[in-house]
Amino acid sequence: MNEPPSGHDLLIDVQVLGFDLACAEQFGKVRGSLFQKGISIPTAPVPDSLVADALMPRISVSHIATLVFSFAGLLTSATVGQAAGKRGDYEQHALTHAGDAGRGRALFADEKLTKCALCHKVQGQGGDVGPDLSHIGGKFDRPHLVESLLEPSRQIVEGFRTSVIATVDGQTLTGIVREQSAETIVLFDAGGVKHVVPAAKVEHRETSPVSLMPQGLEELLTREQFTDLIAYLDTLRADKNAPFGAGTFQGKILRINPDGTVPGDNPFLAETKGKYAAIWARGLRNPFTFAVRPSSGELFINDVGGKFEELNVGLPGANYGWPVVEHGPTSDARFRGPVHWYPQASISGGAFAPADSGWPTAYRGRYFFADFVHGWIRSLDPDHPESVATFVSGLRRPVDLRFMPDGRLLVLLRNAWVIDDKFQPGTGTLLQIRPAYSSSGRD
Repeated sequence: MNEPPSGHDLLIDVQVLGFDLACAEQFGKVRGSLFQKGISIPTAPVPDSLVADALMPRISVSHIATLVFSFAGLLTSATVGQAAGKRGDYEQHALTHAGDAGRGRALFADEKLTKCALCHKVQGQGGDVGPDLSHIGGKFDRPHLVESLLEPSRQIVEGFRTSVIATVDGQTLTGIVREQSAETIVLFDAGGVKHVVPAAKVEHRETSPVSLMPQGLEELLTREQFTDLIAYLDTLRADKNAPFGAGTFQGKILRINPDGTVPGDNPFLAETKGKYAAIWARGLRNPFTFAVRPSSGELFINDVGGKFEELNVGLPGANYGWPVVEHGPTSDARFRGPVHWYPQASISGGAFAPADSGWPTAYRGRYFFADFVHGWIRSLDPDHPESVATFVSGLRRPVDLRFMPDGRLLVLLRNAWVIDDKFQPGTGTLLQIRPAYSSSGRD
């Protein structure tokens, strides 16, 4: 397969098929910034459908990327650090640097600086105010860990919401209620101090939307210290033999018939029972999505990191090694290694470009995959996976992509990590990308 043309050889049309109303408020600022780059867009109100090719001269992928993420109102600068201020700077640093887990462990235990150990247990050591973090690295990916520390009130674990209690004698106590009965309420404050409040003395009680966890951690730590702390939390995982065994669906690819029954040739029938007979492959960490290669039926699996993001080829009975081995290449003969990997971020959607599409020949049949954190889409030659090229960058949190039968590439941007009580609807954008022409025509 040919190498894909560079961004300046391929020109594309982009449609914003849907976006939130906030992008209209950004239109004036965006128009000014694009004008400085030599790109002109109308001064009329934002149209329901923006067709880049109809509004401006032929522009390269790099300019299209600038237009897309700026116009959508989701990011107004070329880098996350420039756009999101200090928190964004810390976030980007933690997502692009490994950090030192040893130094992070010392920071976690520092009761004067971070105070983490006052409230959280790790392997039986520490406070009992907040959730036990012994296995937190196996439950959450690095982007979620970063968000939890920088924005602790964004998603609060149920059972650990902050209560504010006012008593009849004028006291106001803030903390997490761990026990309560008809006679007493037991509350732990942010310093780990236990308070026993007689129920008869409670004048008013309410739940606060603000986490008990200290806000503004970025003001206490340097970027490097914050990254070290994230690196330590990322190491906190369950026993390597559980819970990814045959008696769980975690880290598995399942294969079932259209009627819900289990195929008779599934690879683990002899060692599984009941619903677990549906397991087709195992040893994955967080297989976010997969796509089937039309020409061969091969399964390409996007598996979220670990230390690396992985792209694996799915095979019946394959074991990809997690959590016995870390993400990335492996020399262990028991496991199948990835065909492509890169340092931890958050690999997301993937799709194969149709071989008979209107795209230039060099793009046809390639596997396109996105990264939620880095905001790019890359393409890979499935026959030569070392051939990887960036297709577009500067997107704000792409979560999925699909090629339509007519060759259009749809890209879903979603400015949200999870759907929780802090979730804000109307933050998504759907892009449509199609080739306009290339310097060498359709080939």
